[in-house]
Amino acid sequence: MVNGKEGDHPIIDVLHYGKAVFGDPIEDLIRQLDDFGELKSYITANWALEQYGAYLEALQSGDRQGIDGIRRYLRFSLETELQRPRDETREP
Repeated sequence: MVNGKEGDHPIIDVLHYGKAVFGDPIEDLIRQLDDFGELKSYITANWALEQYGAYLEALQSGDRQGIDGIRRYLRFSLETELQRPRDETREP
């Protein structure tokens, strides 16, 4: 069962409600991490939520440069997370 309702967290929105939040390829990277069971890692949980606030502000203000910068940062960070050895990203 999902812990949270739609709109509570961008990761839950992507994975459980099929909502487009950041767009692809970012959402595809989130799904790949989910397949590995890595959603308890810092980057895909707390960090993505922190970035989501800045992303929404940029969207609302029409700040195209800000939107693109956040998307580049998310993509780079998620790709880096996928490259880590699997045991380094798991919580104890």
